[in-house]
Amino acid sequence: YTGYFLCVKHAARVMARQAVQESETRYRRLFEAAKDGILILDAETGKITAANPFMCNLTGMQAEEFLGKELYEIGMFKDIEENKAAFRDLQTSGYFRHEHLPLHNRRGEKVEVEFVANLYAEGDKLVAQCNIRDISERIRLERELAAQAEALTLQARSKDEFLAMLSR
Repeated sequence: YTGYFLCVKHAARVMARQAVQESETRYRRLFEAAKDGILILDAETGKITAANPFMCNLTGMQAEEFLGKELYEIGMFKDIEENKAAFRDLQTSGYFRHEHLPLHNRRGEKVEVEFVANLYAEGDKLVAQCNIRDISERIRLERELAAQAEALTLQARSKDEFLAMLSR
């Protein structure tokens, strides 16, 4: 019986190890294939511990350049004080959102992003996951729509003025 139980125990360990590896592979695939920038921060220090490929593309930085930096050092916030205030909000509530955050990348472009951060436990420590979505196209379309609405308003006003002039 002892040999049988050892064999079953070994098989269970192998299956558990395999399940963990599959889970890690799935997580890594999601992290690397995401179409949003993802940054993982140490929740105590605010230092970046991981960046996904989309974030690298968005900023023009290499993944290793992010490591150990704070968000303001990579252009996410305009200065250290704004960065500290956002990080305090995140630590206090466990959630932080900034809907229109201009990001200046290494290519000299200004990219409008939406920034959402959440705290969660990773083992015995807290980490923050920051999702950064490029909303530049949405902002461009909103501005275009506003300009079209203003043009239509001006046309309607001109038409009304013209008709009022004719009726005099």
